[in-house]
Amino acid sequence: MVTVIYITKDKLIGARVKENKLLISDNFELGWDANTFDISLGQIIEKLKSKNVRILLDNSLSYTLRLTIPFDLSHVEERRLISDKIKEKIPEVLRDEDWDYKEIQFNFASKNEQTGGKEKEVIVFSPVKHITELLRKAKVNLNFEIEAVEPVEIAQTRNANPVIGIALKDDIKGSDKDVLNISLEKGSDEGDFKEVMGGEKPAVQEVKQNKTDDNKGEKIEVEDENKPGAKKVIFTAFLILVILTFVSVLGFFIYRDFFAKKDTAKFEPPQITPTETPQATNTPTPEEESIDLTQYKINVRNGSGIAGEAQSAVSLMAGIGFSQFETGNADSYGYLETEVSATEDFPQGLLEKITDVLDSEYNVSSGSAVLESSDFDVEVIVGARK
Repeated sequence: MVTVIYITKDKLIGARVKENKLLISDNFELGWDANTFDISLGQIIEKLKSKNVRILLDNSLSYTLRLTIPFDLSHVEERRLISDKIKEKIPEVLRDEDWDYKEIQFNFASKNEQTGGKEKEVIVFSPVKHITELLRKAKVNLNFEIEAVEPVEIAQTRNANPVIGIALKDDIKGSDKDVLNISLEKGSDEGDFKEVMGGEKPAVQEVKQNKTDDNKGEKIEVEDENKPGAKKVIFTAFLILVILTFVSVLGFFIYRDFFAKKDTAKFEPPQITPTETPQATNTPTPEEESIDLTQYKINVRNGSGIAGEAQSAVSLMAGIGFSQFETGNADSYGYLETEVSATEDFPQGLLEKITDVLDSEYNVSSGSAVLESSDFDVEVIVGARK
């Protein structure tokens, strides 16, 4: 019996497969989001009474690429070349352990004749980033083993029913080029699982490592990343320039929205002077500008239907000082505008900052709703980009 858990964008479906008879039994289905993933997964594992599972991913939760690469490369050179191609084609930053590849063997002879024996085809697979991190975290918290991770389109090459297809998978262990399987072992520091959608990367230790290619016996010396070099100096100078530019632009907007408005008000005719008290203006007060933005919690939901948009919105808001985020999917993927809602006591000036920075990339709705009965100070549903 093989235990399979099929993950879609909002459901977890667990089943046991008798691979010798191609039969599925003991189906269990639960909904999930970013907050309940561990809970739902734990309940299904408990019902299936198995600590060894295979993960089947919906095609929308994975990246699958078909690439052509030269024949005469070592294993290490192949991974480097494929890594460069991944950076061009996949919109997320993936670590080396987040993806894997396998040589395509079918029609091998005819393909070899077409390319003159100089090239070969490989298939590359990676789950989307937030699914990888959720599975790594759940693996630690729930203490279970993941035998294989595979998308529907690859599992269906063995059987039209992808649940049975992944149960028939036998290329789980072996040389890298012959096995398409993702390792979800935890990193060197369990802190990698903290603040998954916005935490800092663990510091690089000041060591040199030797990685050995199991097939070729070649050794690669990995240089100390903390050692200063020309690239780091250039990057540091660029980063300082970006920060200075950001501070200058932010200072301009603060001057325009606060000081310039005050100077203009001095020349208004007495007969049209507003009767409202100064407290009614939407201009941020000095108290608001001195507020610690890290104290606020923001719930970001992806309603665009495009993977990674919630993380993009998080990056924009993190750039103006917010740091506490929680992400997930919205109730649907049909949002054309980005909607922002906040609690009644959330400072109006800060709400305007959030809508302004989101409006640089997204179509933000002009009206802001009041958020009630929530554990968050602000809720953002990310819609379509401009």
